[in-house]
Amino acid sequence: MPKSNKILIILDGSEILENSVNFILNSNFFIYEEINLFFILHPFNPITESQSKDVIYNDFVHDHGRKLANQYLDKVIQIINEKNPNIKISINIVNSKNHIIERLSLGDIKATFISARLNNRLTYIFGLNDLNFFIQSINPIIIIPTALKTNPNANNELFITYPLDISNDSFFELLVDEKNDFLNFQKINFFARNDFQKKELQKVDERISKKYNSEIIENKNSLYKFIKKLDIQNNIMINHSHKIGSLFINSFSTNSISKYLRSDLPVLLNRN
Repeated sequence: MPKSNKILIILDGSEILENSVNFILNSNFFIYEEINLFFILHPFNPITESQSKDVIYNDFVHDHGRKLANQYLDKVIQIINEKNPNIKISINIVNSKNHIIERLSLGDIKATFISARLNNRLTYIFGLNDLNFFIQSINPIIIIPTALKTNPNANNELFITYPLDISNDSFFELLVDEKNDFLNFQKINFFARNDFQKKELQKVDERISKKYNSEIIENKNSLYKFIKKLDIQNNIMINHSHKIGSLFINSFSTNSISKYLRSDLPVLLNRN
């Protein structure tokens, strides 16, 4: 019996993070049969265990927080069931964002979703420590802007920025996997900024074109500038392949993640 496609949504009770639920219910970029709602309970009175340094709780504030978290998740589950009564839903309520790494290590999650609101580059560098932790730790992760709207009746297009080493790009292997039924894109657009990138992408375009309608776009501008000039008719998602490095330096690079996260388009981040 084949495994079901399972996705994970990060929540903390805020409206910003809850937007990921709206996204998966009102778009069809991905085909999935199960949702894991991963609720991070931000502690008020943490008590650390001396040897393991794990956070433990023996206080009313924490117990009350878990009760409120369960009530909130009941509401989210009801919203999901009203839209799709056949979807399977599981929940995790944890004390720290670090627990998400343990959950993902089980290997049954196809992709992780989180919603974010970015006003400028400075909010990316200084104001979103949790988001930066998830970008550094989770592969792949889909980041949803809060203002995003999609049309389920339109086609889905994926724009792939040229990766530093496409031969080691795990997400690309998922794209070309004939048995993969998780990704739902009608067109794949490779974005090349020069002749070298174009020639390299032509080598992989043959594999992609067996499964998708595909195109190599050569443009000297960054993908961010190119997208801003488009008259967008279809649903668009950006795939940005990145290497872990200095957050400050990366945020000011030509191909900065922070630019895509401010573009009001969903961004699929994967490391290569």
